[in-house]
Amino acid sequence: MASARLKAHLALSSACFFWAGNMVVARMMSDYLGGWHVVAVRCSASALLFLVLLRIIEPDQRLKWRPLGIGLFMALTGVVGYQGLLYFGVRMTSVINTSLIHATAPLVTMVMAAIYLRSPIQRSQLIAGLISLAGVVVIVSQGNWQVLAAAELVRGDILIMLATVSFAAYSVVGRKVMSQRSVLELTTMITIWAAVIAMPMAGWEAQSVPARWGWQAIAGMTYITIFPGVLAMLAWNFAVKVVGPAESMLYMNTVPVIAVLMSVSLLGEQLLPSHLVGGGMVLAGCFGSVLLTQIAMRPANQ
Repeated sequence: MASARLKAHLALSSACFFWAGNMVVARMMSDYLGGWHVVAVRCSASALLFLVLLRIIEPDQRLKWRPLGIGLFMALTGVVGYQGLLYFGVRMTSVINTSLIHATAPLVTMVMAAIYLRSPIQRSQLIAGLISLAGVVVIVSQGNWQVLAAAELVRGDILIMLATVSFAAYSVVGRKVMSQRSVLELTTMITIWAAVIAMPMAGWEAQSVPARWGWQAIAGMTYITIFPGVLAMLAWNFAVKVVGPAESMLYMNTVPVIAVLMSVSLLGEQLLPSHLVGGGMVLAGCFGSVLLTQIAMRPANQ
């Protein structure tokens, strides 16, 4: 069990690293492809890769399309809804607002898990979630609370809120489904449904936002497809199956921290003291939760 939990936490770290890269690349891609084009191409290419992996790793496994409602719900919330809302939201609001709203994901998931799965909210998870949230507030405000006071709710903020709720719903519902199915088979099925849903949206978008294909767009889509689209999804679903949605979502607060570091190294943005302080708080909240949970469980196992 300890080995499985360690693998789950390594998987969560990898998934969040890939998703942080997704934010940086997505910003670069905004000059070449529309949001629905990115989602549709990513889902279609990822679906093909998942089918190949399923045939190689689990040759006897067959895709289970029923219950139909569950597959569609997870495709809409975890892939099409989350990615679509995120891609469009980032283009309409500031990085400050996006990061701050996205940081509420662990708290939203804890509440949803308590309602839907009847999962008790452990004190360590609540404390860790609040510490991580406070760390992201420090990062996005640059240590200046007047920055937060000046932030206004705009259309992009609403889209980021919906994206956060969408992925939280996917993780909570997915915990129950993934306990009964192969992670690879379920992820493949979800991605196929997502591609079917996103393709018509991309066709509609092409009428007003023509795609500009070049080596930059191809390189960006290659990264988005393989790393966030395939490896991160597999890693995330595996981790949710092992440690649950609430503990998994704590790692989501590492995404803006990693994204800041990538922005400094790749885009030449300035690293401020608030980034270091807030980043330390985020990491302390995420990994401190694991330690506190293990300490809380130890007396029960003795």
